Amino acid sequence: MLTPSVRSCSMLAAALFASVALTAAPAFAQAGKPAPATPQAALDALEAAITAADARSALALITPDGQKRLTKDAVMGSLAMLAFMDPNDPNPMGPKPAASELAAKQKAYTAAKTSIAAALKPSGLDAALGKPLMPAQEIVDAKIGTVDPVTLVPALFDAAVKAGPGLGMKEKPRLMKVGPFTGLKVDGDHATVKSGPRTLKIDKIGGKWLIDAPLPEIEAPPQ
Repeated sequence: MLTPSVRSCSMLAAALFASVALTAAPAFAQAGKPAPATPQAALDALEAAITAADARSALALITPDGQKRLTKDAVMGSLAMLAFMDPNDPNPMGPKPAASELAAKQKAYTAAKTSIAAALKPSGLDAALGKPLMPAQEIVDAKIGTVDPVTLVPALFDAAVKAGPGLGMKEKPRLMKVGPFTGLKVDGDHATVKSGPRTLKIDKIGGKWLIDAPLPEIEAPPQ
């Protein structure tokens, strides 16, 4: 059984895991949208996609390295959601739900688990289901290279969005928050821009400007 502090942190991570729901360039052709021809166009397209909660359009704007990291985060986030939001393993310090509420959560949880398992199965990542998160991560690390991010990440995003209300999530999973963008600097096929306090890289790959993700973590100030 998890302590309340560990459980609450894990639930927060699970609820927000879909903020990494971004992938790579093939989605642009599917969406019928032109690939960004400049770094500024890539940034504008990303802001528009996030504002519209359009995961598939946002996915098309990320570099191959970025999409691999984001896919791993999305997979681990979905596994965390299943591990820490199981209504059959409730927080012992929390209020006991009414029978009708428990039944609704169990139904939402079962539907989410079914959807996530179906999304993970083609790459063999369903082998990580039901395992503690550390052993699960070893499976994910070994198999992440076989994943099709454009198919997998939106499926995980959809599963979280559909399950959220039934599992009692107060906030709807959303795409990551970026911007405002300032200080864009372009040097040949590479560019950088400030996104709030963070520096974001943009690279020209195959004639298209793509954004590296996720954003680097903010370093803690010296004590």
